[in-house]
Amino acid sequence: MNDTPHAIDPSEALSRAVLDLLLREPFYGHVLQSIARSFSPEVETAAVRLSDDMIELIFHPGYLTHTLDHETRVAVLKHEVLHLVFRHLYRAAAYAAHPLLYNVAADLVVNQYIGSWQLPDGAITRASFPNIYLKPEESLDYYYHMLLQQADQIDMTQFTAPHFAGHRDWGGYTEKANGTFSTVGAFRLDKLLWDAYQKGTTHGKLPGSIVDQLQLVGRRLRSRLNWKQILRLFSQQSASFAIEHTTKRYSKRFGTRPGVRIRKQNRLLVAVDTSGSISSHELSIFFQEIDEIWRQGALVTVVECDAKVQAHYRYHGKPPANINGRGGTAFDPIFSFINQSVVRYDGCIYLSDGEAQKPKIRPRCRLLWVITANGTTLNTDFGRTVVLSEK
Repeated sequence: MNDTPHAIDPSEALSRAVLDLLLREPFYGHVLQSIARSFSPEVETAAVRLSDDMIELIFHPGYLTHTLDHETRVAVLKHEVLHLVFRHLYRAAAYAAHPLLYNVAADLVVNQYIGSWQLPDGAITRASFPNIYLKPEESLDYYYHMLLQQADQIDMTQFTAPHFAGHRDWGGYTEKANGTFSTVGAFRLDKLLWDAYQKGTTHGKLPGSIVDQLQLVGRRLRSRLNWKQILRLFSQQSASFAIEHTTKRYSKRFGTRPGVRIRKQNRLLVAVDTSGSISSHELSIFFQEIDEIWRQGALVTVVECDAKVQAHYRYHGKPPANINGRGGTAFDPIFSFINQSVVRYDGCIYLSDGEAQKPKIRPRCRLLWVITANGTTLNTDFGRTVVLSEK
């Protein structure tokens, strides 16, 4: 599938590279199919970034078609996915003292896993440092500190700006200028990676280090609570039903399979504390729990609230791009919202750190408080309470 670099449309060249990677290394192809891909002359080479929690891959069209051939395009695609796998977008702040060495160390990590694809000229590998012994398949932290110790032996001028142009937006998104803040940059990325790993048909062909990283992703996504048991608290009053097909039952009307069965569903309101005392990390945990509740078959309405109700919406498996809040905390607005709603909820699950005055309004449904590990349960006078573990 080689082609003349300048004789192909950028979109076609990128599509061919993604397809080839999907066929030969399905995990990486599934990841690329799940993220936005675009072209911009403002990007010098290629970049993977977060924009309003959308994971985005951006190419300079000339770099894609004039500098790279098919093999090197695929290598660059895999390189960018590996930065996502190793979460390099979220770790830059910890190495802010020496950002250039951080960029070099990050590329040292990912370029060892490119395999048989051809890296572009000038790509950083262990061979770029002939006077320093660097162990293979080590962590970013290892390479960073090894290079830091030997900095006087390294010609830093060899690392030109285009090598790391795509690293400029690393660091992740926190609070936005308008007061909203990102809920799920890390959570969304974990879900994307885990879904791609589950879809892949060649898990055994992935290197052990990559599998280890993806297993960490799976562990991060696991709920801290047994929602299958907890949701039984809300099942008695449920008036919502779903019809689903099943091959285990005959159709009485037609005498064939599949038949149908009626499945009871809980209609739940999940309140998310979006006050200033809740960190972005805790919000990510909250949405992990919401996702697990939804996966158990519940009909979930999410209500964002700090000192007042900020937003409400049905959850369908994807967290919102931004959360509104950052003010003080009050519990009564949520319970007032429930009592005034035309919807009869089977239960309310309140995700919070508990840092607010005791509520005066009681909701007209069952209530479960889910309190963060560092929160307080002193203000939850009614309803049941569970505390999220640290791990």
